[in-house]
Amino acid sequence: MNPAPFLKWYGVNKRGWMKVLAADAATKVISVAILEGEQIKAEMHQSYSKSQGSALIPVIKRLFEEAGYHIKGIELFCVGLGPGSFTGLRTSVATMRSLSIALGKPIIGISSFDVIACNVIRDTRYGIRDTDICVLFDARQDKVYARFYRQNGDGLRPVTDFLLDGLENILSTIKKPTIITGDAIELYGHKILEISRGKVSFILEKLWYPRADILARMAQDKYERGQRDDPFKLLPLYIYPKECQVKKREKGTFPV
Repeated sequence: MNPAPFLKWYGVNKRGWMKVLAADAATKVISVAILEGEQIKAEMHQSYSKSQGSALIPVIKRLFEEAGYHIKGIELFCVGLGPGSFTGLRTSVATMRSLSIALGKPIIGISSFDVIACNVIRDTRYGIRDTDICVLFDARQDKVYARFYRQNGDGLRPVTDFLLDGLENILSTIKKPTIITGDAIELYGHKILEISRGKVSFILEKLWYPRADILARMAQDKYERGQRDDPFKLLPLYIYPKECQVKKREKGTFPV
């Protein structure tokens, strides 16, 4: 795991006026945004009861009409990689890869959990200098997805890999004040508070899900540092139990 911050805030004064299309369909909330530099030209962020995959293309078309842009003008594509809904991830990653390949434009994929963690430092109500962040999502079958983060200078860094295990096993690793975000709060809120015994606090529901405008800014930062993904090889983050059980963690990977 790379210990360096994955985000040096937004680098507002350094960014050019690149046109970016960002999309995330890893959760029940579809988030799509078109940015030009720092300016959001069009965006949509809302829950869909139907398949995220079937909704994505119409949303993208509507936003281009709203912004008065053409798809050929996009200079960078970025997509949330999950973990999350298998159907939503397959469709969104395949869609953005296809656009990147067809137009010969670069693409960058970023974990949806990394984007969600940035919601916390983006919201000025949450001071996190001495607080960890845990992104926690329902994985069904009495399991949750999780990843822990810590502030590092003016950015964040992950301090665990992606985890998939029972709620109690995940929460048993928390030893210091931690902000919890993610849809597991809705299902397990009371249980989380009971198990954690005062070590955690919850963030507002509107910050539980990845936002495409933040995804776009994170991708711009990576692009400016020379990072690109191969559109022919970019894949969603599918997390399987055998790869990320808490009981199989490496020594020293959890917050202390």
